[in-house]
Amino acid sequence: MTLIERDGGNTVVWKKALTPAARTHIEKIFLNYKMLCDVYGKDRVAKAEITGEDAVRFDYIEGMSWGTRIAEVGYNQGEEKFFSELRRYYDFLQEGKSVQENPEVDFSVQSYDGKMINIDLHPDNVLYTAQGPVIIDYEWLYADAPIAFVFQRAMFNFYYNFHHSLLENVTTMEEIWKHFDVTEDDKHCYMQLEKAFSDAVGADSFMARYQKENVCLDDVLSLKRQAKKRILKYISGLTRR
Repeated sequence: MTLIERDGGNTVVWKKALTPAARTHIEKIFLNYKMLCDVYGKDRVAKAEITGEDAVRFDYIEGMSWGTRIAEVGYNQGEEKFFSELRRYYDFLQEGKSVQENPEVDFSVQSYDGKMINIDLHPDNVLYTAQGPVIIDYEWLYADAPIAFVFQRAMFNFYYNFHHSLLENVTTMEEIWKHFDVTEDDKHCYMQLEKAFSDAVGADSFMARYQKENVCLDDVLSLKRQAKKRILKYISGLTRR
């Protein structure tokens, strides 16, 4: 369960385990925080603290998501400025790249034998603040996951799930892949790993992601279905080539 509340003069975010089995997930989030701090630095990761045995506390950070910033730049200033801002995000993503990438990540086990990669580091999970980018979501870390896979996951979420209405007349997925040298092998790797991740994690990740939002579940599911149709339509085009 995720809560946002006032603690004295500050706003804080809590994630609380509702069952004994969920405590392991809370502990994993805190461990992920410490590992990402080693990669990006403490100033680039939203601070997490374990409180008791079943909850983790996060600082509430004001700021626009980097995804929103990139999309608005594209919508208001055109494709050239869009790619300039997207390049800054891409370079930030590359900072976490493993030198021994594993194209066959086993998502069914949690191994820490390698460099831990945040596979959900899409730009809407990063706040753009006056002090620079700050990662606010780090639930899914896997050893040596390929950055090309992470980037493609990020772009599908960014383009189709979050900002399609702003970006559909600015650029296309193919232009994004071309601009960042995403190869056919990269696309094949993405499809294999995305299926493996979905099989391992299932629908739980979707429900966990949206339980913190104060919105109608029917509305969320409708938007999710629309985005999924767009993604599947794009991927089906790849498989026919």
